[in-house]
Amino acid sequence: MHAICDKFCSRFKFHVVGMTNAVVIVECDESEHNDYVLRCELSRMEQAHEGVLKGQYAYVKAVKGEATALATPFRPVVFVRYNPDSRKVDGVLEKRSRAAKEKDMMSMLSDIRVVYWHCHTP
Repeated sequence: MHAICDKFCSRFKFHVVGMTNAVVIVECDESEHNDYVLRCELSRMEQAHEGVLKGQYAYVKAVKGEATALATPFRPVVFVRYNPDSRKVDGVLEKRSRAAKEKDMMSMLSDIRVVYWHCHTP
């Protein structure tokens, strides 16, 4: 079977607002995206990453000029993949509530904010 990857439609569920030192995109992987082809998922993430970087470049170029845009280190793009559904780990159904998974995701987002703040602060 040959999968056709949609090269023109890279949509994600959430973009986390309020993180000033990284662009965080949360992808909600319902049913672990079992029906998705891996190369299409990776291509979609690559397209989104490229789009974010191009957007940052275009903004800086419009405001401060091309020379500044070329020398500007842009905010990194971080993807967080979240599966709200049950899943099997080593053939055993994982028994975690959705609330517990959401709490873990929020903790990870908080960690991303702290790590990127420390790593990218002069």
